[in-house]
Amino acid sequence: MSQISGSLQVFTFSGHSTASQFCGGVFISDTIPFGSSVSWSPDSRFIAVDIGGPLQIFSLDTDGDITQVSYGISTKNGPTSLSWSSNGTSVAVVNEFSNEIQLFQLIQPQIAEQVGNYVNLGFAPGSVAWSPDSRFVGVVNKTGPIQIFRFNGSTTPTLLTSGYGGYVTSIEWSPDGKFIAVVNGWDSTLEIFPFSESGLGVPYSILINEGQPLGPISATWSPDGKFIAVCCVLPDRLQIVSFDGANTPELVGGYVAAAYTPESVSWSKDGRFIGVACVGTGLARVYSFDGISTPTQIGNYATTGGYSRSIPWSHDGRFFGVASRTSDIFQIFSFNGYNTPIQIGRNVMTGIYPMSLSWSPDGEFIGVTSNYSSIFQVFLFNGSTTPIQVGTNVSTINYPTEVSWSPDGKFVAITSQGDQKLQILKLNYVSDKSDQAISNGVVFGNANLGSTYDTTVNILAGSNVNVDGLVNYDCVN
Repeated sequence: MSQISGSLQVFTFSGHSTASQFCGGVFISDTIPFGSSVSWSPDSRFIAVDIGGPLQIFSLDTDGDITQVSYGISTKNGPTSLSWSSNGTSVAVVNEFSNEIQLFQLIQPQIAEQVGNYVNLGFAPGSVAWSPDSRFVGVVNKTGPIQIFRFNGSTTPTLLTSGYGGYVTSIEWSPDGKFIAVVNGWDSTLEIFPFSESGLGVPYSILINEGQPLGPISATWSPDGKFIAVCCVLPDRLQIVSFDGANTPELVGGYVAAAYTPESVSWSKDGRFIGVACVGTGLARVYSFDGISTPTQIGNYATTGGYSRSIPWSHDGRFFGVASRTSDIFQIFSFNGYNTPIQIGRNVMTGIYPMSLSWSPDGEFIGVTSNYSSIFQVFLFNGSTTPIQVGTNVSTINYPTEVSWSPDGKFVAITSQGDQKLQILKLNYVSDKSDQAISNGVVFGNANLGSTYDTTVNILAGSNVNVDGLVNYDCVN
């Protein structure tokens, strides 16, 4: 059999331009026979290579590093072809000369590993969020202050600022990174803090839920940064607040009576729809919002597994997930903008008491924390069938409550009420994202979405941007 010298190389391909090498080649053997086979695992994290003798497995991480994870798995005589199983746990090898097929079951490695040490918060955290540039992590709790940590991507986060206490249950950065919105249940207010490298400024404040105690519980920004949706309990309502970045926030339209105990709210990525998950009824609702009037419900309720919590949208706004604590499952629903959401595939079993879901920025993966099991899991979602788990369960701090995927796709932040700690995990996967175009610090969309055009424009940290003659500077740099 003819042989050549060679290595393993990985290329990226946008679908409409010349492929480019993603990372440096990895030496495999002095001689590689013609007819050798290469195959990707379904989650794109592993590469199986058959070079006419031993089977080799390589991993590929977000930084483009190729690492050999198995060394010379013996095969039969004349291996000529290989293929992964659909769940990514086994590899089949066909042997030409011995007329045999072999099945190899792989021991799944952990999907994530801890960065640095745990951060002791001193309070039981209720919510965690990343800044848009993935350089800061914010944590709030019901009895202590807002805490903002700086994160450099490789070591333990360090405290930047701490202040403003109260019954705070939700935190989220504005899309431009200039403001942080939190809700305070004790005085029923939405507080919007200016944010910079030096800390938090004087907040803009507005009364929510007509001042009912323990009212607002969760808040989310619209993608354009002009509005904030707030869900409340006692009574159960959804309200919209407008904010121009300089003046006192204002209520928009009237309130919407939500189903019993709406605990989570999130905005679709196109800004047109708002999802609400209700703990008391186990229902999920979707509302449309035109920027002027009271939100209106689209279709009927989506029925979940009960005690519904966490309702994040996918990157393209076509799907949302819901965790159901009492059923130990999460579900994915599709939404076409006009009708009742429809579940995709079957219920997905998690650990005990799943508390929080978070999508990867490329929309391919869903991270889940399970409170009683103290684990973090990652599931692959192809857009049409039941998500499947990739990698093994990752042990976390005790009783994890919230998980948030960093905007750059490389990390997740996890908080724990049991340990009162913050944990950062680095993910071992390759993001399916290719910049559609880039010019002087401005990134236009994701080319890998194909016919689903991405109109998102990302301004990189430190860029000066002129809009209609006005200077809008990234103040967190």
